Amino acid sequence: MGLYKHGLGGHGKKANPTYKTWCHMVERCYNVRCKSYPDYGGRGIRMCESLRVSVVNLVASIGIKPQGLSIDRINNDGNYSCGVCSECVSKEWPKNIRWATALIQNRNQRDLNWLTINGERKCLSEWADIRGLNKMLVICRYHRGWRGEKLLLPAFPIGKKH
Repeated sequence: MGLYKHGLGGHGKKANPTYKTWCHMVERCYNVRCKSYPDYGGRGIRMCESLRVSVVNLVASIGIKPQGLSIDRINNDGNYSCGVCSECVSKEWPKNIRWATALIQNRNQRDLNWLTINGERKCLSEWADIRGLNKMLVICRYHRGWRGEKLLLPAFPIGKKH
């Protein structure tokens, strides 16, 4: 299975990045003394039974942690779930974990401003990128009360009316 090769099968697992990530997941979901607990366990974020019992199950679900990536819940309000264990199946929890870049992580925070267009929900900065707009322009428009697709209108040169 290759787990020993990655330090997950023997004494080296404490130094393994995947194992450390798994330990931190458990800590922030279940240890009330953990600094991150209020943002995870404190607001009801849990790990499904499969992920909770073993780092091996995390690896089976999403693989060994790639360098430069971190664990991410696809739905920021959802649990860490594999989508296939008996708990996930009985509670209809989809797979909600992945390895993600810092950019993806930053765009998956609950305090962002979100916009749904044609059924696609994205944060404002992602919509700005897609439409080729300056992110700060779109965010400033939002703070001025603009909503919906109006936020993503093309920018006009200074002095032009829109």
